[in-house]
Amino acid sequence: MTIALSDDNELRAFDREILALIGRSELLQAENRVREAIGQAASASLKSTSDIPVGSLRIEGWRNLCADLAKADAILREKPGERLAFAVLDVDNEASIPRLDINRSFYAAFERHENGGAYPSSFDTRVGIQRPVFIAGLEAVMAVQRTPWPGVDHESAIGHQIKIDRLLAGLLLATKVNQVFDCYLDTRGLPLQVSFALNTFSSHPYPLDWSDLGPDARRFIEAPTIAVASPDLAAKLLAERQAADAGDFQVELNTFIAEIRELYRLVRCYPFHRFIGRYRLGTMLTSHLKAICSILEIPETGVSWRMSKPKFEALLRIFAEAKEIPSVEDALDVRHVNDLHEKWLKVAKQYGFELPLPHGTLFEIALAHSLKFGGPIVQERWENATVYSSIADNATAR
Repeated sequence: MTIALSDDNELRAFDREILALIGRSELLQAENRVREAIGQAASASLKSTSDIPVGSLRIEGWRNLCADLAKADAILREKPGERLAFAVLDVDNEASIPRLDINRSFYAAFERHENGGAYPSSFDTRVGIQRPVFIAGLEAVMAVQRTPWPGVDHESAIGHQIKIDRLLAGLLLATKVNQVFDCYLDTRGLPLQVSFALNTFSSHPYPLDWSDLGPDARRFIEAPTIAVASPDLAAKLLAERQAADAGDFQVELNTFIAEIRELYRLVRCYPFHRFIGRYRLGTMLTSHLKAICSILEIPETGVSWRMSKPKFEALLRIFAEAKEIPSVEDALDVRHVNDLHEKWLKVAKQYGFELPLPHGTLFEIALAHSLKFGGPIVQERWENATVYSSIADNATAR
């Protein structure tokens, strides 16, 4: 049977046909139709990469996904009468991501619509740090679907072939993603029954006005059709996630305090005649410290970059204790700021003290600006700072 893909209208009609099959979970039929179209109309490069057995694909981070479900359910159950009922998985094929990344959000309720779609009816549940979950094994097809538009007319034979390849590659990706997800549901299961909306989105190569030819597949998977793993898996995964989150939280605060200490020291590396740069950095540090005080509901009186070293260290301890982290002493350990200094000193020397960080963190931008505009004196003082001490010491102590 010949599949007509001679113009944009036929491409869109075929797109709707396959998306309807995916939406009804008729994945084998969807794959057969896509492979038939590839055999008839795709380029040689797409044909050579389209034979992908489901067994060759893998979801890396499936346990992370299961842990997210367990944690979201535990958070929701803290509210009377609520539990995790719905999860939305968005699979994006963005050019900035090397693999198909699965973004997750979780809900206590959802609504079914006449067209078979399902949509959340409450705000999503935050589950803390979401560890990566992505699908591997589809990179060759992803490359075809992400192909940038060449310098040819859209209506030319070459331009139309590119549109065909993009569409068929995207439809194949959507089909394979749903197949491998079903495979993992059948073979590994989940820690609890929950309904899913599995969405696969195409890439958006230039020009964006042609991205509507790419597939945006949506499929609803009902909870009763999902295999549930051993009864104690949810509790085990929840315990693992809570321990991992505590470790992540500890590392985050360790880094935060190290960066604040480094900025506190850096502003004191400025010579008097660089008072404008010193004032700007000091004002930024003061605003940052006061913002943290406001968030933690800590009095801001006396909080300033000019505060003495003992008062500054006492403030950092208040921050750490207010955060209720596993170890306050670890957060205040000076080895973190010493390691941070060594790390950035190597980078600064590599780039001649002009750090290429236009989109860095607040700390990175402040450091880059100070090393560049603070002049040789700031660079020399910061480079030769001694080991940081949490007690009062000389102005440039590290």
